[in-house]
Formats: sequence, structure tokens, C-alpha cells
Amino acid sequence: MYNFAVIGLGYVGLRVAYNLAKNDYNVIGFDINEKRITELQNNYDHNLDINTDLLSLVNITYTNDPEQLSKANFYFIDIDTPINQQRDPDITALKKACETLSSYIKPNDIIVIESTVAPGTTEDILIEIFECGSQLKSGKDFFVGYSPERIVPGDLKHDLSNTAKIIAAQNKETLHEIKKIYEKLINAPVALAKSIKVAEAAKILENIQRDINIALMNEFATFTKKMDISIYDVIDVAKTKWNFIPFTPGLVGGHCIPVDPYYLISQAKDNDVETPLISTAREVNNKMVDYISHLVLDNRSPGKVLILGLSYKQDIADVRNSLSIALYHLLTSKTKTVMTHDPIAYIDKASVNMQDWEQINNIDTLIVTVAHERFKHLPKTELLKKLNPNALIIDIPNIFHNMFTENDNVKYWSF
Repeated sequence: MYNFAVIGLGYVGLRVAYNLAKNDYNVIGFDINEKRITELQNNYDHNLDINTDLLSLVNITYTNDPEQLSKANFYFIDIDTPINQQRDPDITALKKACETLSSYIKPNDIIVIESTVAPGTTEDILIEIFECGSQLKSGKDFFVGYSPERIVPGDLKHDLSNTAKIIAAQNKETLHEIKKIYEKLINAPVALAKSIKVAEAAKILENIQRDINIALMNEFATFTKKMDISIYDVIDVAKTKWNFIPFTPGLVGGHCIPVDPYYLISQAKDNDVETPLISTAREVNNKMVDYISHLVLDNRSPGKVLILGLSYKQDIADVRNSLSIALYHLLTSKTKTVMTHDPIAYIDKASVNMQDWEQINNIDTLIVTVAHERFKHLPKTELLKKLNPNALIIDIPNIFHNMFTENDNVKYWSF
């Protein structure tokens, strides 16, 4: 009988812990963030991914005391793997988590890494940390597997329970044990990768593919705008072909798409492999902040600016690598009055000029960055009351398409 510990209680880790507990397993949820532990002990998830009612129905022991890890014999590691300011991979937190766990590894324990890493990281770096700290031999005394996470925050259609899982392990016996557990957690196929490196590479490829496709649409959208064509009109007819994929332009943020390509780019450089397409896609998507700022600042005074939306995508609280925040800081360095409004985003309001909706008025430039559902349903009359005459509306996600006319005395822009 396994007793489980989930190390790292972000979007992914909490989902794993919750699904284990739903299946009546003994679950320890470990995180070094004391505030996060206190919130979860009170059945509150600030990511708004699992609601309080659902969390209150399962029994998870939340703790920031590493000694509690000794009670488990099957571990999931779900630590964020970001990039640094130079856009180099930063697995410092992941290595620290592995060092912490290594003190509590016992014979026959199983460890599954779910964090996104470059191919080879688990076997070349993390296993060595486990062995050094435990004085045990992996593949003989304890066993390691890898399963890339596929959680998509804000996606109500696809979650851990119905999304296919890739798994890999050091040997067939461990792979079989890991497969049995995931088959209890999900009602979807479990795909067996030929090696841990293959599983690591698959995760990075998934997000690079999305990054490149969005970059294509961003680049194409700047062209169609010059031609006075709406890219959304183009997409509407193009998607009548069965193999056209209707990606849309926008600001690419979050903890996966704008991060994972750099793990491959860095490793490729170390191995003297050029990745011009992947690197260019990153540049195209990062430059969208500059593109939007030029729309605001060129040829007119921006006046009082409101950025509507701060999270990195619609209907989630997460602001990691949000280009909406990057846009905010860029504009505040170039113009006087920039404010923001986002009723969902989990952010320190002191770091941005966050305003309640009722306080907002006399806006000269409105920039819509995120298609929150509640934004989509704002009445036109209410929006117009917030705007000065001849205000500029920059609608990046195209949520107010066909709403405004010449009689509204505003200038509306969308791709």
C-alpha cells in the first residue's frame, strides 16, 4: 500500500494531490510557501482552480515541515521550472526540492518527476541529487520515473482526470507501478515513453509547437492589419479546411509556452545545434508588447490609460510571465497615468496601479489584454461611460468585435 506525498502545490501539484485523495489514498501535500499551506488548510486555492467545496471533501495533510515526507513511500515532484532574467533555464527550486526529499528516501520508494525539464535532466542531474542525499542507489534501492504535467489552467474541458498521460521510468517494474497509479487517477490513455528522455522531450515539443503557431498568427496579424483585413475574418474562412488549425494572435504568457522553448534553446546551444525557427518564434511573441505600446504612444497622446486584464490568460488568477504586466511597466515608463483592472488576477496590488471598476472614469486609452468572461459581458453603455470622447480602444482578444460604431465617438482597434 502506497502513502503519497506531493511536493509543490501549485496548479499541477494540488491537482495531483486532490485526485489522489479523491481515490482514498493517504496524501501529504508539501510546499515551502507557508501562506499557501495556511490557505489550503482552510480549503482555499488562490489559483481558483479547485473550489473550496471540493477541497473540503478530501483529506490531504498540508504541511511545510519536510519531516512529514518520511511518512510517504511514493512521491510526486511538481515544482515550477522557470527561466531567469537572461532567459536561461532555472531549475534551482527543483534541485532544492530534490535535495530536501533525498534525506527521507527509503528502500523501495518511488519518485515521479512531473516538472518540465530539458531532456536528460532527470537522469543526469536529479537522480544524482537523490543518491547523494540518501546514500542509496537508484534503480536498485529506490526508483525514479518521469511524467510531464499537462494541466492547462482555466481549461474547463480538459483536466488531469481526462487528459492522456505520458509516463517513463528506469525499468519496466517501476513503469508498471507508476502506470497503475495514474490509471486510478485518470480516465484517459496512459502512454508509455521509450525512455525518460523521450518523455522529457515530448513536453517541451508540445509547448514549442503552440508557441510557433501563435507566433505565426501574431506575425500574420500585423500584416493583415496593414492590409486593412481582420485576421479573424481570415481565420473564419480558412478554418473551413479540415486541416487548418485556428490559432489566434495575442500576448503569450504563463509558465509553459513562453518558458519551455528556452529549455530546448539552451540545451541545443550546449550541443552545437541551431534552432532558428524556435528562437524566432520566441522573439516574435515577446515583441508583441512593443507592438502594442507603439499603437498606444505613436501619433497621439495616450492620456489616461487603462489595461483591462493582468493574468496571463482568460479566467484564471495566475500572472506568471504575463505580458499584460510587462506592457503595464513599459507604458508607465513612457507616460504619466496608467492603471489596471482585473477582478481575478492574484497579484500584489502595490506593484501595479490596480483600480476597482467603480473608481474608473475618464479613460483616453483602453487596452483589453485578456478575454475574461466577465469582460465579454460588459454592456456597451457601461464601457462608454468610462471613456472620454474619441478614446482609443485596443482590443487584443477581439472580445468587443462589432460592438462599436462611428456614432459612439471612439476609435476601435483589433487585429
